[in-house]
Amino acid sequence: MSLLVLSHFHKDFPINLNSSWLIPSFAGDKLSIKAVDATEEIKDFRHYYVGVSDEQFYRAMGAQATEYMMLKSSTNLPDYVGCLTYRRYLLLNDQIPQDKVNMPPTQEVADQFGTKEEKDLIEELFKSYDVITNKNVTFNCSIEQQYLMYELPEHWFLFKEAITKLCPEYVNDMSWFTENNSMHAETSYIMKRECFVKYATELFQILKYVFDNCSEVYPVQDGRCSEIYPWRYPGYLGERFLPFFVYANKLKAKQFPLAILI
Repeated sequence: MSLLVLSHFHKDFPINLNSSWLIPSFAGDKLSIKAVDATEEIKDFRHYYVGVSDEQFYRAMGAQATEYMMLKSSTNLPDYVGCLTYRRYLLLNDQIPQDKVNMPPTQEVADQFGTKEEKDLIEELFKSYDVITNKNVTFNCSIEQQYLMYELPEHWFLFKEAITKLCPEYVNDMSWFTENNSMHAETSYIMKRECFVKYATELFQILKYVFDNCSEVYPVQDGRCSEIYPWRYPGYLGERFLPFFVYANKLKAKQFPLAILI
């Protein structure tokens, strides 16, 4: 099985440098280690971010720079691909009941991820599953309400509008956002290449719709919401689109705890 999982970084951080399939990536400032550069591809969206620095733009797009780079090079991708966000790994050796576990950010810990043994397990899992991702977290309110507790509402409702207009086959599934209170957050996944292309194509069409129609692409904290960095909404929208995509497409997902190096 050919496999590539890109782990998005915005600054240097420990990663298994000997892995054949778990590879660091970045956009903007280079890392001191050899990594996949997603800087050029994500510039397709730079024109939306008028009046902000390149650094602010790359921070706003976050790991979606890596996802977009993979989408643009999809014809050259291996059979299975995935993306991990900063400092996060799938704990494929599922020996704990929690949905998340904190681990020390050491090289010794990082070297536990990206091994041949993990790749062999992934290959076995894809005989039965469509997606590998992290365990669900449960909120005390709906997914929509939880988002609106922290973020500006404009981008959220444009996000939902974009789904219904651009992906009309999902219209009957939209109650997932308002009637469901559980999802696998933080956008960490592995899936078959064809599935990834469909997911990422739809995601970036939806984000483009939001950018094209919102009054403010790069909002700053001014008391309208509780989020310290409201400009991070592209990542938060993407974080909710991935589990919705899995649900709406009736994909069979195997979930593992999320390890966070902190």
